Amino acid sequence: TNTILVVTQRAKLGMQNLKMLVAYAEQTDKAMCIISKHGVTTFAAHSPVLSNRRIKVLTWDRVFINPFCHEMVPQHVLLPKDEALQLIQMLRVRWCDIPRLKSSDACVCYMGWNAGQVVKIQRVNGEFFLRLIV
Repeated sequence: TNTILVVTQRAKLGMQNLKMLVAYAEQTDKAMCIISKHGVTTFAAHSPVLSNRRIKVLTWDRVFINPFCHEMVPQHVLLPKDEALQLIQMLRVRWCDIPRLKSSDACVCYMGWNAGQVVKIQRVNGEFFLRLIV
């Protein structure tokens, strides 16, 4: 696999631990998903260490709570690239016109989707919306 999963029981990860984990991920040339109880310290959150797009830090509640169990959350479907292109052409919109969905969104985190992918959000009444994950 191309991703290293790190699960820690520490309340928050500090700079020292984070630098060590990031260095290991870069050394092995793999992406890393770090799951901790409350994320990282404020200092670590604003450091350039986390600017690496291959490192993702999640909290326990983001990972272990299924957002799709809530009755108000509509169905989310990840569209293959070719299907997304066809739909965008049919709707006569450009990529830059598609509304965005943050990669930190609970549904995106739970499903493990990545930036650049297109999600179709289907409501019960038949309406659908496209969102580009950023």
